[in-house]
Amino acid sequence: MAQKCVVVARVNPSNREEPAKYYALAKSNRNVTMDEICRRVSERSSYSRGELHGCITEFLIEVVHVLEEGNIAELSTLGNFSLRARTLTPTATAEEFKASNIRDAWVRFYPGEELRNLCKTVSFEIERSKSDSGSSSTEPGTDDGEEGGGGL
Repeated sequence: MAQKCVVVARVNPSNREEPAKYYALAKSNRNVTMDEICRRVSERSSYSRGELHGCITEFLIEVVHVLEEGNIAELSTLGNFSLRARTLTPTATAEEFKASNIRDAWVRFYPGEELRNLCKTVSFEIERSKSDSGSSSTEPGTDDGEEGGGGL
């Protein structure tokens, strides 16, 4: 199934005088909840929805603990999660830097082989509104190397 995209105009924030350029913006169909994912997996496996839900809940709690310990959570071919620090105030020397110079932390996700392959092979379908120059409502997209073309 093709990934739906809409086309949006964006102005260059560093030069607002330049005319806007158009970019692809991936459009999600809907949110799929953990309950629905558990139901779908239980339909093709011997695990019950409750067992899957409990296991996934415990797994997610453990991923948070792994990150709190300063480790990287490797999730097989899906990818890795790691905690990163965001600097509030940089200093001129390493000796001047203190923990108070750190604003907060953020979680970085590095996609694994499975997701990188998905990004290389996904096809796109451009969804156009009726006001877009009378074109058809959808047309197959092409990956011309521009934004939206497959890298995570």
